[in-house]
Amino acid sequence: MKLNPDLLAAEWVAYAQRLGPGGDLHASDAGRDGFDEPEQVLITLLIRNPAGALEVVAAVLKLTDDPWVLSYLGAGPIEDLIHDDPGLLQTIMTFQPADRLAVALRDVSTTGLPREIRTVLDRVAWTGRI
Repeated sequence: MKLNPDLLAAEWVAYAQRLGPGGDLHASDAGRDGFDEPEQVLITLLIRNPAGALEVVAAVLKLTDDPWVLSYLGAGPIEDLIHDDPGLLQTIMTFQPADRLAVALRDVSTTGLPREIRTVLDRVAWTGRI
């Protein structure tokens, strides 16, 4: 089956919105009734197909300006991609819209990352700009 990044992005955003503030799901519901399927598919992509995961991340950024979803994207998939391969930050920094990417990158943990990657992420966190 071919990856449809736009479809997975839309499902992931809907999942994240339901999990976020005011949503009707809680993390303790994970695995029940397949509600976390978009999350699990993206986790599998992060492990097996980082290029596919990057496509989904780029699609999510184009799809939503919800600050909570963007923060969740940063603290989840983007953080995982960067921690697995710090060199991917260079590709991620080209994603648009830049203002949404800046919101997402603020929530990436810099613990254990190389100094040059931490410096870029810290700059984004302080300035709010890419």
